Amino acid sequence: MNNATIDLQTLKMNSHDPRCHQRFLVFSNDMSHWRAHADDRSWWLQREKECVELFRHHGYDLQSGIWYCLIACHRNGWEGISSASLLLCNGYSQKHTPCWPPLAARELRAQILNSYCKLLMPFIYALPLTSANRTALAQLSHAIRLLKDHSEALGGSHQDAFQQLLQWQEAQLHSSKSENPHSKEKSLLSDVSPTPKTLVQTDSGPWRFSWLSGTIGASIAAICISGGMLYKDPAVLSFSNKIWPENRLYKSWKQALENNVSSLQPNNSYKEIHQHLISLETRLLDAETKRKPHMTISELKTSIYQIQKMLEPQKLSLEYQLTDITLQRENNREINSLELAMLSEKVNKLQDWITLLKTASAH
Repeated sequence: MNNATIDLQTLKMNSHDPRCHQRFLVFSNDMSHWRAHADDRSWWLQREKECVELFRHHGYDLQSGIWYCLIACHRNGWEGISSASLLLCNGYSQKHTPCWPPLAARELRAQILNSYCKLLMPFIYALPLTSANRTALAQLSHAIRLLKDHSEALGGSHQDAFQQLLQWQEAQLHSSKSENPHSKEKSLLSDVSPTPKTLVQTDSGPWRFSWLSGTIGASIAAICISGGMLYKDPAVLSFSNKIWPENRLYKSWKQALENNVSSLQPNNSYKEIHQHLISLETRLLDAETKRKPHMTISELKTSIYQIQKMLEPQKLSLEYQLTDITLQRENNREINSLELAMLSEKVNKLQDWITLLKTASAH
C-alpha cells in the first residue's frame, strides 16, 4: 500500500480560468457523474489522483476545490473534509494569492460557496460521529466559520445553512468534551492550523456511500428539529421520510402544505359542461329522430342557463385572471395590486398541491 503526501504549503494558486485546459474539462466532466460511482472505490481513488495532478500542473482553483472536498469527504471522512474545507478557505482568503475565480467575480465566487452547501453539507451531516475525532471536528468548525464569513462578504444566500452547520458542529464538540471529562482543558481551536500542511492520499478505502441510505434522512431530520431549522427542500424532506418514516419535521412540513392547499376549491366546471353538452346533444338528436318530442324553448333556455352557471368558476382560473390583467395593462388601465397579490398566493398554493402529489407518488 503506497501513501503519497503532497506539501500544500508550496501548492500554487491558479489565477487563470481553468476551463481553458483540457485536463480540467475532462476532470470536471468525470466529477459531474459522481452519483453513478458512489460505491466504486477505484473510481474515487482515480479521481483523487487526477485532482492532485490538476493541482500540480495548473494550481488550485475554487471549482476544483469543491470537487476535492467531495473526494476528500468520500475517501477520508471527517479528516478529509476538514482538511479540504480549510484549503478552500485559503482559496477565498485575500491574505493569500488570489485564485480563480478572480476577486472581482463576486457572484461566481458566491455561487461556488452555495454549491458547497448543496453538495457537501448533506454528506457532512451524515458522516458517522463514531468515527469523528475532536481535532477534525474543531478544524471543520473553524473552516465552516470562515466560509460563513466569506459567504456574508460576498452576499451569498446560504449564511443560515453555514450557521446551522456551525452550531451543530459546536454541539458535537461540546458533546465530545462531556464524554471525556478528563481531557485537557484547552481551546479546541488552538489545535487548528489555519492552513492544512499536507494533502494525504491513502488507500485505506473510501467512506462508502452505502451508509447514506441508512443515516442521511434521519440525520438531517434530527438536526433540523433539534436546531430549530425549518428545512424546506422537498427532496431532502421526502428522502428523510423514506429513512425515518413520518418523522416530526416531515409531518410538520406536510401538514403545513395540506393546510395551505385546503382552501383551494376543486374546479370541475369543464367536466360538468362537457357532460351537459353531451346530454343536450343527445336530447336534440332524439328529437330529430322523433324518438322524443321536440325540445321546447323553455328547456333550451334552462340548458343554456345551466351552462352559464357552470362557466362561472372559470372566471377564477389563473389563465383567465392573468389574461384579464394583461388586457388591462395593454389598455393602459390601472392594475389592482391586491388582485396580483391574491394571484401570487394562489400560485403558491397550487405549487404546494403539486408538491403533495409528487410526495405521494414517490412513496
